[in-house]
Amino acid sequence: MDMQKGLRKYAGPGHWNDPDMLEVGNGLSEAENRSHFSIWGMLAAPLIAGNDIRKMSKQTQAVLTNKDIIAINQDPLGIQGFV
Repeated sequence: MDMQKGLRKYAGPGHWNDPDMLEVGNGLSEAENRSHFSIWGMLAAPLIAGNDIRKMSKQTQAVLTNKDIIAINQDPLGIQGFV
């Protein structure tokens, strides 16, 4: 999150900030997976799974398909969250 400071003004429809690859399902705890995905959702960042989707657990699948976080991420106004 600290590295996103000051970038909010550049985010919006047609131009999204990309804090890097999602690490959900790559050895993080369940709480870390949920937190990581939630932060990416609030940043209006591209949600590109960085794990092997063929081998992911049900918990990882549940995180990556969380409809509430996806709805926040896909808000048409594209307003990026901030601390």
